[in-house]
Amino acid sequence: MLYNFIKDTIICVRLHGEASVTGKTVPDTCCLYRINVIVKKRVLIMRILCYGDSNTWGYHPGDGARYDSHTRWAARLAHLTGWEVVEEGLNGRTTVFYDEEEHYRCGYDFVEPCVLSHIPLDWIAVMLGSNDTKCRYHASAEEIADGMARVIDWMRECCARKGQFPRILLIAPPRLFSAYTGEEFPDFDAQSDKTIVEIEDLYAQLAREKDCVFLRASDSVTDIGSDGLHMTELGHKNLAEAVARVLLRETTEE
Repeated sequence: MLYNFIKDTIICVRLHGEASVTGKTVPDTCCLYRINVIVKKRVLIMRILCYGDSNTWGYHPGDGARYDSHTRWAARLAHLTGWEVVEEGLNGRTTVFYDEEEHYRCGYDFVEPCVLSHIPLDWIAVMLGSNDTKCRYHASAEEIADGMARVIDWMRECCARKGQFPRILLIAPPRLFSAYTGEEFPDFDAQSDKTIVEIEDLYAQLAREKDCVFLRASDSVTDIGSDGLHMTELGHKNLAEAVARVLLRETTEE
C-alpha cells in the first residue's frame, strides 16, 4: 500500500547502503546514490467523499461563480493530505428536506447513487444543515439533527451492502450571518442564524452516538462573505486545514 509522508518524515541521503521505505527494500534504479528513508510517522493514502452543499461546491459569495480547485476546501484537502478526494457539493442541498422551488436538493435521496458511484471509500466527510435553516422549512435544530442522523445511517447501510465501512467525519457547518446582509438571500432570517448555532452541539452529540469523528467548522471558519452564507477564500483555506489536521490525526500510524 502506498504511503504519504508528512512533514516529520526524515530523509537521509547516503552514498552507500540500501534504500528502504518503512522497512521495505527499494531497488536501486540506475542511480549512483541510494536513498535511505527513515520515517517517524506514516499516513495511508485514502479515498474520501466530501458530501455537502454550496460551501462544498465552492460558491463564491460575490458573484455565485465556483471557486477554482486551488481554493475550494475539498480540493485543497487533496493537496494537503495527498488523498484521493471526491467533491460532491450541490447548491441548496439539505439533509432530508424537499425543495419545491429547487428540485433534487434532498441529500438523503442522493446518498445511495452517490456512494455507490464512488466506492471504494475509506472516509466520508459530510457537512449539511445550512440550507435546512431556510424559513420555508420551518425546521428546528432538533429536526435538522434528526435529518442528519438519517443521512449517516443511510450512508452506512448503502456502503455496507457493498462490503464498505468508511469512517464518517461529521462537520457542523459554518455559522450564518444572513440577517445582517440585506435581501440577497431572503430565504434566511435571524432565526436561521440562531438555529445554525444550536445545530453545533446537537451534531457533536450525534457524532458521539453514531461513532463519527466531529469537527465544528466555526472553530476555524470566521470568514463568511458579503452574502452572509458562503465562505471566503480564507474560509475555505482554514476549513481545509482543519479537516486535514483531523484526518491525519485519525489515520497517522505511530
